[in-house]
This record gives sequence, structure tokens and C-alpha cells, in this order.
Amino acid sequence: MKKLFTLFLSISLFASAWSQRILVDNFNYQAGTLTDLGDNKSGGLWINSSGTGNLLTVTEGSLTYPNYFTGPTPTSGKVTLTGLSGSSEDAYTSFALKNSGTCMVRF
Repeated sequence: MKKLFTLFLSISLFASAWSQRILVDNFNYQAGTLTDLGDNKSGGLWINSSGTGNLLTVTEGSLTYPNYFTGPTPTSGKVTLTGLSGSSEDAYTSFALKNSGTCMVRF
């Protein structure tokens, strides 16, 4: 039983060490607006999809999550959503195509 557990653990660690993330964004942006409707602190990574009223704003301070291995730096920002009515901004970002193998999603 010990050998089986050790084998399973070894395979799991090996597989996770070689997995690649297709999108990582730690929001290492200065305070300002996220998309090109403002001062584009994301450098073009986040693109406006619709809405021109309440813009997505990067503010100081970062969010932390347990088991988030590529954690934000102490100077990372967070996105603030303001104005829950009217024309609020929607934004998107793209990532590499994944059309084979396994895709793991973490929330």
C-alpha cells in the first residue's frame, strides 16, 4: 500500500510540475484605468468589449488566495467595479489556444 501511494504521489507531482498555464495575470499594474478607454494600465492585455461609462479601475492593494502559486507582488493592484447601473465597461483578454491534452480550471 505504501508503494502504491508513493507511486501515485510521484506521478501527481510530476504531472503538475510540467503543466502550463494558458493565462496568468497577477494585476501588476499601477493605479489607473485597466483598458484603452482610459490610461490603459494593462498595456493592452485587457480590451474594452462594451460600455463607456463606469470604467474598470485598477486600485492599490492586492487580493490573495490560498494555493495561488504565482501570487501577486506587494505592488500588485486589484480591479474596482464602480457604478452598478448605466453604461459600465466590459473587458476581455485572450489566451493561447488549447486544442489537445487536458485543460484544468482553478477557481
